[in-house]
Amino acid sequence: MAYFDFQRPRGIISLLLVVSLFIVSFSPRMVQARAKQYSASVSTNRSEVYAGAHLDRIVREKFPDPTNAGIQQYVSSVGLKIASVSHKNIPLTYTVLEDPRQALSFSSPGGFVYITTGLLNMMESESQLAGVLAHETGHVMQHHTAHRVQDQFPEEFRLMASGAPLSNNVYSALSRVGDMIINLQFDTWEDDEADKLAVRMMAEAGYNPNALSSILEKINKMSTLGVVISYQQQHPAHETRVLLLNEYIYRNQLHQANQIKDTPQFHRFIR
Repeated sequence: MAYFDFQRPRGIISLLLVVSLFIVSFSPRMVQARAKQYSASVSTNRSEVYAGAHLDRIVREKFPDPTNAGIQQYVSSVGLKIASVSHKNIPLTYTVLEDPRQALSFSSPGGFVYITTGLLNMMESESQLAGVLAHETGHVMQHHTAHRVQDQFPEEFRLMASGAPLSNNVYSALSRVGDMIINLQFDTWEDDEADKLAVRMMAEAGYNPNALSSILEKINKMSTLGVVISYQQQHPAHETRVLLLNEYIYRNQLHQANQIKDTPQFHRFIR
């Protein structure tokens, strides 16, 4: 138990320092600064949600309507397990896009995560699905896609983020923004951030985090055999990335014996 010796100058000085820090922490200026910071965060999230909602319409129009509602509901249920441990104060949605020819996953500002049936068909377990959804959730948490859209299309982002209704003509003009986020290739450091957040969320949600490494290894192996995989172009699954991810999982003791590797539901809906 800490105590102060009022008989010694050092004890008096220590007490004065603690009291002064307490006063500063609750001073009107500090409270005002924290309120301003919180307000800015809420405003940023709101702007991204507005922009993402507009982009969601644009993205969906580029793909056929889903043919299997069961797959959508199942993937959403897995995504929501990840969302529940993301500590993100915006709604997260997980959407299956009908495209068996392309193995894609990507995210949009404001919590919108997408995965194609082509990538789903490459997976072997629910934990691999959770890993890919968690990785995209990591990109959302770090605002990676939002920053790219703001940098490359500042006027378009401002228009979408305003929350105002948009005409069909404007939506047509924004089609190129949708193309950008669908084909966006992240930098190595961005994928590294998303990977680390993903395996932490997986472990917290009860999934085996090594499953993210295993799907990356499969994609990397298929690519080296000459198979063109869109996911590999978006998020290069090179050997170094997998090695660093495995080391991170081991160092942080994220892998535990009782974690979920697979479920019957996955094989019912996916394969």
